[in-house]
Amino acid sequence: MKKAFDTVTDALEKVQTPASRVGHVMERAAKLVRGEVDPEVVAMQMTKNSPNGHVYTPQGVVEMANAFEDCETRAILTAKQTTALLDDQAQVNASAGDGSLTPQPA
Repeated sequence: MKKAFDTVTDALEKVQTPASRVGHVMERAAKLVRGEVDPEVVAMQMTKNSPNGHVYTPQGVVEMANAFEDCETRAILTAKQTTALLDDQAQVNASAGDGSLTPQPA
């Protein structure tokens, strides 16, 4: 029964948006970390499955689990913040800056 459910789930994910798929992946990373699966094992599996040849690290897996945990309460990067950061970056690019935003003291 579990195998059939997993097969159907995997098939459905092929037609979902990248945003939906990334949410599922982060949830799974969190579930594996909470289940005490070594993040190195998870990173190796994700690296093996990467269609773009990306290499995932144990620290990256832990960071995914942390982001998922935070998102259980609220979004940790809002649409408004994203738009503002993109606008700020465009201004930096237009003014021939070094090409990257840097944190400023509060």
